[in-house]
Formats: sequence, structure tokens, C-alpha cells
Amino acid sequence: VFFIKTPINRGTFEGIFGETLKA
Repeated sequence: VFFIKTPINRGTFEGIFGETLKA
């Protein structure tokens, strides 16, 4: 989850992968 912690990709990756990984 290194890419999700990136403030740049956070808006994109966290919106997609964030919900998937945290789910």
C-alpha cells in the first residue's frame, strides 16, 4: 500500500484501491 500513501496518487488510487484494500 505504498502507492496509496502517495499524496499525488492518493486521490486516484485511494479512491479505487483504497476502498478495495480497506474493505
